[in-house]
Amino acid sequence: MLLVYGLPNELPHSRLGLSVSRKVGNAVKRVRWKRLIREAFRRNRDEIPRKLDLIVIPRRGIEPEYAAVRKSLIALSQRLVRRYQSREQPGATSRKKGTQR
Repeated sequence: MLLVYGLPNELPHSRLGLSVSRKVGNAVKRVRWKRLIREAFRRNRDEIPRKLDLIVIPRRGIEPEYAAVRKSLIALSQRLVRRYQSREQPGATSRKKGTQR
């Protein structure tokens, strides 16, 4: 339903960016997507992790529904945080492709 990209920020709160292309639909549908995503972000700030800059892109071919947008936004933002936390774990080493120890 949604694609969510994000990076950690130094602010005490999360920020939202939207990218809704014409491929999603006409202007009415694009504005509806934006409105629903903003509303889901605003109403669920306590469930969305803090200190993130999020870019949200709706997938084309799907009708916008608030419940689905809300669920997807919360789940994907929490998944982003888990991914960043696992990368920052002490003892977790990242090796570049083709390097040896």
